[in-house]
Amino acid sequence: MPALIYSFGLTQHQAKGTTLTLMVPPIGLLAAWTCYKQGFVDITIAAFVCFGFFIGGLLGAKIAAELSNELLR
Repeated sequence: MPALIYSFGLTQHQAKGTTLTLMVPPIGLLAAWTCYKQGFVDITIAAFVCFGFFIGGLLGAKIAAELSNELLR
């Protein structure tokens, strides 16, 4: 994130959002799919925990959006 802030002039909020967006598809989806194909995923547990992450991420993002750049940094 510091590189996005200092090299590209993004705000703290923009750097956070950009970092989250660029990490999820290549890391999360491809790794999960590979593990799933090999039979290493318990779908029930994954769905339950995913729901908790989804709600936590939503609430965390709403809280972070209200913080100043200085406090978020």
